[in-house]
Amino acid sequence: GTTALIREFLREEMGLNSPSAALIKATVINGATDLGTPDIPNALEGWGQIDLERTVLPMDGSTPLNTFFDHNKPLNAGFGLLYSFTLEPSHGIDMTLVWSDEEGSANAAQSSSRLVNDLDLILTDPLGNEWLGNDFSSGFSTTGGTADSINNVERIKIAPGVISTSGQWQVKVVHRGGTAQTFGLVMVADATSN
Repeated sequence: GTTALIREFLREEMGLNSPSAALIKATVINGATDLGTPDIPNALEGWGQIDLERTVLPMDGSTPLNTFFDHNKPLNAGFGLLYSFTLEPSHGIDMTLVWSDEEGSANAAQSSSRLVNDLDLILTDPLGNEWLGNDFSSGFSTTGGTADSINNVERIKIAPGVISTSGQWQVKVVHRGGTAQTFGLVMVADATSN
């Protein structure tokens, strides 16, 4: 039911006539809340509990945050898309990339990745520091680390007040390999698109 309401919100309030399944999933995950200690994702909570209010009206205390959406753009292997934002990170940054991957091989070894298309989510601050999707420590993203090559959901979450470097930030979606792939991307922050 909540997913249907989010789809309705994307259509009627955000003007996206046919939001993709990937965008709806990205939106639901991006608005989810941690239960208890900040440590998502984990095996007990996944990405957290669905929170409709936080999804459609994101806030940091009394500060309303902006939500940016992109979806259904085909991205070929070896290419990427770059988004530029003027961002005030003191209110936190939360972004989620999702794609509906093609079916992997049922005959692949249990220990090998079943992804056909490997997309990466990368956030770069004005000083050149990078955060990679799904590189978490205690529920929040860390700089450095390694790119995720086994999941079709990548998330970057920076807590409010942790970073104070305002200015031009970049979000990259990079297609590391496979076939042409569309995706859904959601970002919530105190930001304006450049």
